[in-house]
Amino acid sequence: MPEQFEQFADETSDTPQFDNQLAGLATMAGGAAQMKTMDAIRKRGAQRAMRHKTVGAVLSVGILGALALGAVQFTQQGDGQRVLPAGRTASNVPASLSSSPAASVSVTAPATPSNSAATVNSPSATSSTSGDPGAPVIPGGDVDTVVRNTWPAVDQLPFHTRYAWSVKGNWLPVQSTQDRQWFYSCRSSDTLSHLGANGYQSLVYKATAHTAETESAEVVQFFFKDDAAAERGLERIQADFTACSGKSYGDMETNETLKNTVTKTASTADGVAYLHTLRRADGTGGSAANTDSDSHMYFVRSSNVVSMLYIGSSATAIDATTQDAATLSGLAALLCAYSGTC
Repeated sequence: MPEQFEQFADETSDTPQFDNQLAGLATMAGGAAQMKTMDAIRKRGAQRAMRHKTVGAVLSVGILGALALGAVQFTQQGDGQRVLPAGRTASNVPASLSSSPAASVSVTAPATPSNSAATVNSPSATSSTSGDPGAPVIPGGDVDTVVRNTWPAVDQLPFHTRYAWSVKGNWLPVQSTQDRQWFYSCRSSDTLSHLGANGYQSLVYKATAHTAETESAEVVQFFFKDDAAAERGLERIQADFTACSGKSYGDMETNETLKNTVTKTASTADGVAYLHTLRRADGTGGSAANTDSDSHMYFVRSSNVVSMLYIGSSATAIDATTQDAATLSGLAALLCAYSGTC
């Protein structure tokens, strides 16, 4: 028996003293219980503090992860289409060559892509540059990724003063790995396999003035497995135009053989421009199957991409060639993101 209880047992004859001692014992027992309770509270408090630290650490990791994701955020549109924003280009692209799509693209934040960039903003309808010298470049291109700054603004297309080009529909290039007829006037079918391209993206611009002469212009980007394949693709395009000059075209209305003229109007180390015209005997524009009487085309290679600008018309207004060298240089400047030269 504990010493305290023995002492109280011996002193039971002295009731007042016993009562006092019993009260003291109760106080001691209460104090012991309180000490035990406080100790439990301290333990629970320590456990809560540990849980708070753990949760805080988890939240910190989550926040840091979100910040890291934000640093590599890109936009996604449609069926997994990745759209790199117009705001991420180098400052050395002239304002006259910058891309300015007419409509914004919605933004999501999927898993980290291999080609990443900052969040896309809503570009204005006029030309502008980002002024961001630290912007990343995107070496090489692939058909699944749209790089917005590689596409010309409407006011940078040739003959904009006459035709007042605008983007047809919403600004979002079509992406495809399937072939089609008539990318350019001197090749009517099987163009992708002929060039060795993996696929293409296409953006159509419509005329809003003098629409009786022309309906649209088109920019197409052909994507190849590597730089060498793209270079061979551009060489095949040039070979097509050389062979095309000897081709015979019949007029669908008069049944006469049209005068077929192919002219190389400008060239650079990685680009070439052509004017292709079809004329009747009286000098008027011919009406051949699946091609315009006047076709003006520009081709530029950058890294594994070949970009084509096609403008077709039933009038001679698009036949001017004084701007062709500048147009090739402008297209090349837009494509610098693919070559890493921005």
